[in-house]
Amino acid sequence: MAPGEFLDVHLFRAGGLRLAFVPATDGLFLVDEAGWETLTLARRGMGPAELRRLVADAHGGDVAERCLEELEAVRSVAAHDPFLAAGTRDDGDGLPAEAWLPSSPDAPRLKALCLNVSHDCDLACRYCFAGRGSFGGRRSLMTAEVGRAAVDFLLAHAGDVPVCEIDFFGGEPLLNLEVVREVVDYARRRGKDEGKTFGFTLTTNAFTLGPDEAAYFDETMDNVVLSLDGRPRVHDRMRPAPGGRPTHARVLENIKRFVAGRGDRDYWVRGTFTAHNLDFSADVAYLAGEGFRNISLEPAVGGAGGAAADGWRLTAGHVDAVRAEYLRLADLLFDLEERGRRVVFFHFITEADEGPCYAKRVRGCGAGREYMAVTPDGDLYPCHQFAGAAEYRAGSVFEGLSGGRGPAGRVARLWLGAKPSCRSCWARYRCSGGCHANGLAATGRLTDPDPLGCAFMKARLEAALYLEARRTLAGMARARR
Repeated sequence: MAPGEFLDVHLFRAGGLRLAFVPATDGLFLVDEAGWETLTLARRGMGPAELRRLVADAHGGDVAERCLEELEAVRSVAAHDPFLAAGTRDDGDGLPAEAWLPSSPDAPRLKALCLNVSHDCDLACRYCFAGRGSFGGRRSLMTAEVGRAAVDFLLAHAGDVPVCEIDFFGGEPLLNLEVVREVVDYARRRGKDEGKTFGFTLTTNAFTLGPDEAAYFDETMDNVVLSLDGRPRVHDRMRPAPGGRPTHARVLENIKRFVAGRGDRDYWVRGTFTAHNLDFSADVAYLAGEGFRNISLEPAVGGAGGAAADGWRLTAGHVDAVRAEYLRLADLLFDLEERGRRVVFFHFITEADEGPCYAKRVRGCGAGREYMAVTPDGDLYPCHQFAGAAEYRAGSVFEGLSGGRGPAGRVARLWLGAKPSCRSCWARYRCSGGCHANGLAATGRLTDPDPLGCAFMKARLEAALYLEARRTLAGMARARR
């Protein structure tokens, strides 16, 4: 390796392990003291002669030769990252174009719609990014006419996509369950006519999730996301009913009844942590203790007015505590597995063997391109987090898509190459540039990711990789017995 050449390897310590992660290959390596020292010095730009001398002085000549050989192998792999080597052209709108990808960003194939069937909610969550259901506008419910038009719009723009997806979202979808039912029935009929299959997901606060609703969701929904923040005091502090009434006991009872009848079908119990529960691994432990096997817990972002006075906002001062807690959570999950209880934590799914394809990793979530949100009035937005921001309106399910060069079109064309700070980030292929809406809210620019969100993402990625390393080492130890 030439002196001063950039070595694209991320080094970190966790749980007494020294780990090296190579973004270009998704490779994770356990390294010894000599290897750690070699990689550290190489990342600082030290040339091979000086490296060999320093490592030989500390660890012996044979070790130094071995380390230099392994370093060259890692460097050779890391240097052939097609993203770092790719040239780009400007697409005429200030964003580097995906000229080297196989399909054009100007000809998207729509795969999924998020139907905001309810811009209203029966809870008053303090951190709600959607203005407690209304998305900053009037409270309203989607009509069946809009829902059917949304299905027709999706089919008209899906091209040869064989499986279309519809996510029912809000606000609270249970406030408009009849339209949910009508859309499901209509999509199934239209899909059969068009030779396509539909998959359905619904997100609910579960406050009014009774036995009849649970049975219907179990029959029709491929995935159900149920909101519960964890321990009673944590949940009730941030997710009260209007007037401040606690909701935890009722929500927990409803979710447990639903999950008990769900069997092996997909569901997620999804929570949010704030500055009030930086010990959030205890909330995951609580949820696992209640019998839930699929759990998601993520940091609160955005939020409604008055939040600062409540003290729940996460800041840069919380990053170290959050990182340490993610590592504690990794240890907790590993210990549960060793005792025969596998709990899946959504943000620790590494997908090392069967993850998204390369093009998907550099494109990210596909907001505005493969995925769009529909408001109760039928307006289209790049995703549900842009809903209500008039400048990001992308058309309607009745009128079709508007021109592609406005703000909504810029969202559709975003990718890693359009975000300068992402180009050399070790986590770039795991987060794909982060949430566009969160970046815009934090920085005022679509091309700059949210710095705090980036810090939390890297913290949980390190914890996820650490958990994977512990699993691998434990498997190797069992194989030797």
